[in-house]
Amino acid sequence: MAIAGALDPATVHWLAEFRKTVPDAIILEPGYIDCEDLPALYASAQAFLFPSLYEGFGLPIIEAMASGVPVLIGNQGAGPEVANQHAVVVDPYQVDSIAEGIERVTQVSAQALAAARAHAQTFSWDRCARETFAAYHWVTQHPRQA
Repeated sequence: MAIAGALDPATVHWLAEFRKTVPDAIILEPGYIDCEDLPALYASAQAFLFPSLYEGFGLPIIEAMASGVPVLIGNQGAGPEVANQHAVVVDPYQVDSIAEGIERVTQVSAQALAAARAHAQTFSWDRCARETFAAYHWVTQHPRQA
């Protein structure tokens, strides 16, 4: 298992509990990963585990799905909405829920991975720009309703 990025206190706590639950697990902590190296990291993963306590949008979820990797997410924040039923969802506050989810995410079918990849392809920076422009346009046309 590789845990990329900075470890906040909640992640440090979760990791300590996980090590108790799965004492033989090999866990790498490479820290920050450059953007150009992320696709290779995702593509080489058996699964992307993201039991986030809060997620503002979920770009890592979309990136993992686009790479064809099965995804596990927490049931908090934007993750479930962004994943749109294409991820294993767990309670990020419950170690047993996460452990069970890890077991389930390793059994995701090729058909489910293809559906997740197709879902990820519906997100693009072009779409983001168009929808942001449309929202701004609507607000300027309906200032009292905004």
